[in-house]
Amino acid sequence: MPPRNSTRDDYSRRLDRVRAHLDTHLAEPLDLESLARVACLSPCHFHRVFRGLTGEGVGEHLRRLRLERGALLLRHSPRDVTEVALAVGYESPAAFSRAFERLFGTSPSGWRKRDFSDPPPVAYAERPAPIAPEKIVQRAPARISFVRRLGPYAKSAPAAWDDLMRTLSWRVWLRFPAEMIGICHDDPEITASENLRYDACLRFRLPAAPRDGVAERVLPGGRHAVFLHRGPHPGLSRTYASIYGAWLPESGELLGEGPAFEVYLDHPERIAPERLRTLIHLPLA
Repeated sequence: MPPRNSTRDDYSRRLDRVRAHLDTHLAEPLDLESLARVACLSPCHFHRVFRGLTGEGVGEHLRRLRLERGALLLRHSPRDVTEVALAVGYESPAAFSRAFERLFGTSPSGWRKRDFSDPPPVAYAERPAPIAPEKIVQRAPARISFVRRLGPYAKSAPAAWDDLMRTLSWRVWLRFPAEMIGICHDDPEITASENLRYDACLRFRLPAAPRDGVAERVLPGGRHAVFLHRGPHPGLSRTYASIYGAWLPESGELLGEGPAFEVYLDHPERIAPERLRTLIHLPLA
């Protein structure tokens, strides 16, 4: 019989594949059978494992992700409710509106009119500072190795990096140089803190062998606006507030479908916090 930890790691990797699939296919028809195939489990076993490890049923989890993505689009894009509903996988705006109101306690139009700075939901609720992108780039899709952790970003991000780096020796790191990428999938003003998803990712520049406990996925390509953040990582929330609150509404650009992500140019254990450089990549339509 395999050790319990080994079995749990195997199931966690299977669910990581499913989560990565959901991240990039929310607008498509998804059902239990197709997701079970991604996990290489029978539908019955998959549903039980998913609920046991995440605390949510598959349908409940998918519905929440779609509605939270819809809330983000309503807040930061000019798309109407019908366009948003279709973009997150709902066949009709009426079904989307009913589900949205059940989750957020207000209609999509009411959510769009909401004043997010009253009361201040987070410490950076003051007017966002002006910001401009360093450049707009076209990135190719990239295969990445990643570890996902859930919870407040201040805790889940360090935990994900600790777990990821424990799987690598310095010899592997030096032989297979990698781009360090962090993906914050959710907006803390929309998603409950215990459900925030953070991925610690490595994009190897040379092929590297798979590692136990580390899942793989493709990071979508496309147009991205690239912003430079200088300083400690906890200050990234202010830069995001400036991007979404000051630059995006005036830019004439629409959000793309992929996740925003961060590329860390400096290792936080080797560089003073005030000198750290992080490139935030915002996907554009």
